[in-house]
Amino acid sequence: MSQARRIGPFALAEVMGHGHGTVLYRATRAEGSRPPKEVCIRLARDPLDTTVAAAIRHEYNILRAMDNPRIPKAYGHYSDESAVAMSHFEGVPLQSVLEAQKTGSVDIAAGTAIDIVVEVAHALRHASSVIDSNGNRIVHGHLTPSQIRLSPDGNVMVVGFGTVPAEAQLAYMAPEVSRGERATPQSDQWSLASILIELITSDALYTHVGDPRDASAVGDVHHWILQAVELHPELEVALKTMLSFNPSDRFVYGHELLKTLLAAGRQIGGTVNRRSLLTQVTKSTSPPPEMTVKSPNTAPIEAFVEPDLTDRSFGSFADLDPPAQAEQVMPTFSEPFGFPPMAHEPSGILPVDSTAPPAPDPVPILLPSEFAGMALGGLMVLLGLTYVFWIL
Repeated sequence: MSQARRIGPFALAEVMGHGHGTVLYRATRAEGSRPPKEVCIRLARDPLDTTVAAAIRHEYNILRAMDNPRIPKAYGHYSDESAVAMSHFEGVPLQSVLEAQKTGSVDIAAGTAIDIVVEVAHALRHASSVIDSNGNRIVHGHLTPSQIRLSPDGNVMVVGFGTVPAEAQLAYMAPEVSRGERATPQSDQWSLASILIELITSDALYTHVGDPRDASAVGDVHHWILQAVELHPELEVALKTMLSFNPSDRFVYGHELLKTLLAAGRQIGGTVNRRSLLTQVTKSTSPPPEMTVKSPNTAPIEAFVEPDLTDRSFGSFADLDPPAQAEQVMPTFSEPFGFPPMAHEPSGILPVDSTAPPAPDPVPILLPSEFAGMALGGLMVLLGLTYVFWIL
């Protein structure tokens, strides 16, 4: 059995993707207990290709300059192999979420869409606040849904900083970049708005356009903005500003963009649950689990799967599907919701209320109020009989 190729202390595992003259691997630390145990390694197909080697070195420098939980961390550069090691990130790309939405497998709530975009905007804002070795602000430059990943715990990570894209994707490319100009933070802003529109409408920019390259060069996106605004008018200011043809007309500062997006999200309202969305996408792209237990003498029994309520806004449970069976499933409350767990009582015996006042000892046969009522009633009867005998 051949031994896995090693890059530094890491052993290459499976291929995760391909780039411009590069291959992205998942790799594990072969020995020792020093973290990280698992990384991603971008490796040049040809270590002697100086252009690709320079691009990998540039990616390492860019990632090393930034320190943000939404951006991969650089762990090492291996010049002899033309490789860079960076954070490994579990989860699925946003592109898979959009594909599941197009097939009707998942429904992306507007609040969740804005929440994801806000997380990406935070990463872009942090990047643009860092100056690279050439004295320029760090930008992504080719942001697409494939460069945004959702983890099982609901976190968002933006990958691809400092890399050269394998191919241009016009649907997410700002007009100035499409014309060959250098990308800026405002260019990333355009790309982010195009992703938001696709999350809201399920329709990417320039879909069904005869010549997407010409449409991208002039930034003709009025049709798609109108679609999104018809669904959610609260997004009009954010989308029209982010998708302005002139970069100087877009948001100047990242905090202005975040403030506008957050305000629109509050106006739209609804629940936000990235973890639930990821679970739906995972189920839609994997074979369904076995849900029945078959017995020769009994009918199939369906397994009950408890809904994931993590990160849910508990103001409404309307989007939770009711149990499919006729019998009602009683909710289980726990202390975080304000209801202490209840002990199970034997059948037919009611629990004792410890807060009620104790009964008097010994317990009287008649209460004072009951005795007074009986005496008054007897007196009235006696007066009535006396009146009747007197008249007679």
